[in-house]
Amino acid sequence: ITVSSVDKVDISNINIRNSDKGISISGVDSIYFKNVNLNNTNYGIKIENSGFASLESVHINQNEFGIEVSSSDSLIIRNSTIRKSTNRGLKSTETHVMINDSELSTNLTGIQFNSTDSDSLYLNGVELDSSSEHGIVVGSSNENIKVVIHNSTFTNNTSNQYGAVIKNNRSPLEIHDSRFANNYSQNGGNIYNNQSGSSIIITGSTFTNNDGNYYDGSVIRTDSDLSIT
Repeated sequence: ITVSSVDKVDISNINIRNSDKGISISGVDSIYFKNVNLNNTNYGIKIENSGFASLESVHINQNEFGIEVSSSDSLIIRNSTIRKSTNRGLKSTETHVMINDSELSTNLTGIQFNSTDSDSLYLNGVELDSSSEHGIVVGSSNENIKVVIHNSTFTNNTSNQYGAVIKNNRSPLEIHDSRFANNYSQNGGNIYNNQSGSSIIITGSTFTNNDGNYYDGSVIRTDSDLSIT
């Protein structure tokens, strides 16, 4: 399905399987998906140069990219799953993203988030499991964006360098009431902030059986301000 340059797209109750492409949206003001299943397509959902997008009960399995969004106003994902992406489960560029009560599992990288503006990434009730090359990558060296995580679980994520759970450059990071278990970073620092001038705030969270080699801390490695309560 390809749609461009219209006011609204509303798609519900469909299944797409074994297709060269999934759903591609460009230049659309409002996007609504509900009860959409995509399996074994090159990409699941691609959104660019659009306005507001709401995805509810969307299930994406065995694609290169689960969801790819760029240069759009905002993306909200609810009650959805993204599994077995060979590249990124979710790749977001220059878009505000909120994910609620959803699962990203067995993707190469769960979430890649980049913004040079003031976009932010919010997770609440998210399960991020078994990423083989970082759970979350925040690629922007940008103090104007925030990554805020509530009531989420990160398990069995790995990296052959730093940041099995979160690899962050310079963006402020907040983690509240979340659980981290059985994550492994080859070089240490399952939560990794690699530039100064930012901050990490962690409250009410638990860390169990997280590991890593070398000398940089198995749980957190940061060059920024750190508060844990």
